[in-house]
Amino acid sequence: PYWGRVQEKNWTIWAYYHKVWQMKLKEYLKENKLTHHDFIQLGQEQCGVPLSQGAVAKWCSETRVPRKTEMQVVFKVTNGEVTANDFYDLI
Repeated sequence: PYWGRVQEKNWTIWAYYHKVWQMKLKEYLKENKLTHHDFIQLGQEQCGVPLSQGAVAKWCSETRVPRKTEMQVVFKVTNGEVTANDFYDLI
């Protein structure tokens, strides 16, 4: 049906848009000239959640995904530029 094609087309456009605007934490830190330590300090200041340097390093190397509370810190500190999907690559 026509609706199916429109829906499929919109999904393709959305997926393309998201891939173009996807931001990995490592890229965010590099673009904003932040060290792991700087990011940890911002997380503590803005959210009151302690993060370890080891955890941040693993997130940047994509060997570990942040837990829910940690993901909220990442989202807030990056002003929404790094999202949960940037860790999971669902699209």
